[in-house]
Amino acid sequence: MSIEYSDLKTHKVKIEEDSEFVKAVVDQIVTKYSKELDDFVVLVREMLSLIKQATMKEYDDESLQMQIIKLPTILYFAGNGLEDIGAESEIAAYKRKELYNQVISSLDTSQYTIPDKKAAAERATETEDMIEKIYDRAYKKLKSKIDHAIKLLESLKKVADMRIAKINKGKGWDQGGTI
Repeated sequence: MSIEYSDLKTHKVKIEEDSEFVKAVVDQIVTKYSKELDDFVVLVREMLSLIKQATMKEYDDESLQMQIIKLPTILYFAGNGLEDIGAESEIAAYKRKELYNQVISSLDTSQYTIPDKKAAAERATETEDMIEKIYDRAYKKLKSKIDHAIKLLESLKKVADMRIAKINKGKGWDQGGTI
């Protein structure tokens, strides 16, 4: 058996082209619930870029505090969106199974074997199967964004904690002194 590189490349390109529509639908579902989170992450990335370019000295304390307060609020709504996508995914799975069972039961047992009935039901539910997979993919994508945003929140909190520790050290509070 010989696999040609050109055949692999052609199939890869075809898969990429075919998946563009699916990715667009997934992104549309996810963006409905993640736009504010996406905007927040872009803002943080821009601020970090300014710091790296030395255009901005550092995050000021007020901005850092506001971000630490704002991000959990954004995560709250994104989490609600995740639950909504999960519910939509479950409905998509139910609809696919319902149609699958309808097709199976509508075929006469005397004319069709069980494998024939299953094959017919699978062909009849291809669209529903794709919809179910789209919602599953959207769920996973939003879940990933939320997980990464939680890591960002933890990082912001660490920066704030380090600043507090630095201020306290300068005041001698790290030596067991009283507040």
